[in-house]
Amino acid sequence: PVEVILMLLEYAKSKGKTGYKYLASLGRDWSEKEIDSLEGAEAYLEELTGTDALWTEFRLQAGLKNPNPTARQRRFLTAWRKELGFDKEMIFLAYEVCADNTGKFSAEYMDKVLRSWAQSGVKTPDDAERERQSRQEKRRAAEKKTQKKKESVYSSDASYDLEAYSRLAIGLQDDDNE
Repeated sequence: PVEVILMLLEYAKSKGKTGYKYLASLGRDWSEKEIDSLEGAEAYLEELTGTDALWTEFRLQAGLKNPNPTARQRRFLTAWRKELGFDKEMIFLAYEVCADNTGKFSAEYMDKVLRSWAQSGVKTPDDAERERQSRQEKRRAAEKKTQKKKESVYSSDASYDLEAYSRLAIGLQDDDNE
């Protein structure tokens, strides 16, 4: 419908992209998504606007250069907002975890962090901190257990007398004397 085309054109103008190729690409995208009513166009534009606003704040905090998200980044942002229900604070916290562990921005890494949080019921920065501390405690406990196993392998508290076994092996002691 003409009204939907006008909304598409207005959106493109707001992005500063009014070239034929962009408009044709945007039109194909909307057609493939079956955006063919005013209600559908409004809902989709609301989603795009929310994602764009989130990207703008996120990229400024993260120090990223590109002013608009790529199609892949937009899909991730939309999933984090809509599907997982995270706000900009939690998305940026996932970025900090990503940057601390990889030294760079990785939407895939952030996606794993956010999906892990969603599965664990983490909704706030405080929840994320508690979850991080819990993971560290579990890691420390596992390391202690591993260390104890190593120590028991090399300890002198063996259930056999190594010296007696050595004497027996070289024939200095009789097997029945033990």
